[in-house]
Amino acid sequence: MAAANAVPVSLFNASSQSVTFTVNQGAQVAVSGTGPSLNWQPQTQASGTGPTYSPGYPAPNVVGNLGVNQVQAFVKGSPIGGGPFSFSLPSSYPVNSVQMYLFFASVQSASWLILTDGMICAQQMGSGPVAVDELPKGGKKAGS
Repeated sequence: MAAANAVPVSLFNASSQSVTFTVNQGAQVAVSGTGPSLNWQPQTQASGTGPTYSPGYPAPNVVGNLGVNQVQAFVKGSPIGGGPFSFSLPSSYPVNSVQMYLFFASVQSASWLILTDGMICAQQMGSGPVAVDELPKGGKKAGS
């Protein structure tokens, strides 16, 4: 059971294939794929399903801010991106919402974007995690 101050975590799938997510080795949550008929808008899980955020330690289907969280996605039962993506949330300020975005073209390579209250707090670009202070400024790729 989630804590009284728990808030929903939104899981977004930007792929055309349906996927399932698991957060901190909790139950899998299905998220449909997108496509031209949906204007390529990332899809999210059904209302009332999926993980929550609660201040404290991570637990199955609970994202916490006092430890390392893991998210893993699967397409047709196969893990996407070679394994779970590990990330931490800030403990220095309150978190009112968490959004997790998955982008992938193949099961070998996935990109993740984790936001708290609409601000990037963790990112993985296909090959490995990128710290927030290493992210390019102004939305441009480094060196461009």
